[in-house]
Amino acid sequence: MHKLRICEDGDYFYLTIKGYKIKSIGETEFYNKLERISKYAGVHLIAIRPDIVVSPLNLVIAVRYALRAFRKRKNISDKLPIEVLLYLSGRREINKVLKIFPPRGVVEECIMCILGKDHSLIRRAENLIISEFNAKENLTAFLLTEEKISKVLETYNISQDEISNTYTTDIHKTLTYLIATRSALFAVRA
Repeated sequence: MHKLRICEDGDYFYLTIKGYKIKSIGETEFYNKLERISKYAGVHLIAIRPDIVVSPLNLVIAVRYALRAFRKRKNISDKLPIEVLLYLSGRREINKVLKIFPPRGVVEECIMCILGKDHSLIRRAENLIISEFNAKENLTAFLLTEEKISKVLETYNISQDEISNTYTTDIHKTLTYLIATRSALFAVRA
């Protein structure tokens, strides 16, 4: 679990990033419950497939860029969670991003970003997620496996040349930096 306080142009936000294993649930019911929790708790909830997220740092970067885009009125989407996914992916096409990044089909696990203006609202949302989904924290959500590495390379279109041109041999750092670079380039072009 990762908890941060983010300042964007004098406004403070609290961000919690946590992996969850949940009781199997259909996609429609999953998103209906997320929407209800979001409205009730007064927070933004961003659910992401854990097999394509390397590091919480990439999520923090995407959230910061999305908040900045909304502040400067340069956002592509009118919904902050979708804007976060755009910055995470480094892509402008909302439809493509929504097909890849959020959990689909029968949902059994996810990484959840909970973003709100007050820490107590974040705690309320966490408690609702646990009770509504019978959720347990997934401590291995950011663990890199060979299968996950392959999926990440494909999802972010990272070539072997890019990997070999970095200054580190640590694949976790390399992928984190390459994904962060895609977010930064997207921010510059936006």
